[in-house]
Formats: sequence, C-alpha cells, structure tokens
Amino acid sequence: MLYLIALFLHVTGALMLAAGVAIEWLSVIGLRKAASLDRARESLAIYSKLSMVGGIGMFLILIPGIYLAMIAWPNAAWVAVGFVGIILTGAIGGIMTGKKMSGMKNDAAGAVDMTPEFRKRTLDNSLVLSIRLRTLLVLGIVCIMTVKPTMSGSIIVMVISIVLGFLPIGPRAASERS
Repeated sequence: MLYLIALFLHVTGALMLAAGVAIEWLSVIGLRKAASLDRARESLAIYSKLSMVGGIGMFLILIPGIYLAMIAWPNAAWVAVGFVGIILTGAIGGIMTGKKMSGMKNDAAGAVDMTPEFRKRTLDNSLVLSIRLRTLLVLGIVCIMTVKPTMSGSIIVMVISIVLGFLPIGPRAASERS
C-alpha cells in the first residue's frame, strides 16, 4: 500500500512539474510579447507562481521517487540517470531563469515605463533556451522512466534531449539566433 501511495505522489509531482513548465512557457512568451511595462509585470507575476507549483512538484518527484527507487528499482541504471536529469533541470532553471526573472520583477516594481534596457532583457534568448532545455530534459526523463533502458540507453536519451534543447526549432527560431 505504501508503494502505491508513493507512486501516486510521484506521478502527481510529475504532473505538477509539467504544469510548472507550461506556466513558465506562458510567462516567457508573454514577457517577450509585452509591449508595455504593465504587460511585462503580468507575465512576471505569472512566473512568480511557478516556484510554488514547480517546487512542490519537484519535492513530490524526488522524495517518493527515492523511496520507489529503493524499494522497486534498487539497481536500475535509468533511475540514476533520471535523478541526475531532474537535478540538472532544477539547476538550469535556477541559474538561467530564476535570477533573471527575479531581477526583472524587482526592476519592474519600481519602474514607470519600459526602458529599452528592460525591453532587451525581456527578449533574452537564454530564457527561451532554459525552458526549452528543461522541457526536453523532462521529456527525456519520462522516456527513460517508461522504457527503462540500460545505462547507455538512458544516457543516449538524455544526451539527445539536451541536443534537441539547444536546437532552435519553430517559426521564431530565426529571431532567436540573432
């Protein structure tokens, strides 16, 4: 019974993390499209909610996940790769996105108008790179958790996820390269 509860919490955490990623995508897109400081503030406010959803999701992934790994998959290579992947996902978010968004939120709070410098920060391509990388890392983790490949297979999936995360894909890709 404890296994089933841990599994439920782990899957709930994954759903919350996915919701957090979706919220972040919306906030980054909104920030990039913001034509006024008020619109930028709205997108930054949406991002502020992310830390609660994503943070709880990350906790619910890790704690029950560690229990599940010890009970059901103690020697599975994909578990270790998935653990490294989820830690990397959190680190990328904190380093590449968290500090920049927090700084913009603080700057926007005291500003009257959107300055050209602030506008330039809203268009920072590293914000898109960060969320794209983390989205693909999470998808890679879901892949290895469902397929349960060997160590080499797990590493290959995660490397492919990272490489795809660095590739600008879609209609805005040309503008991201500039």
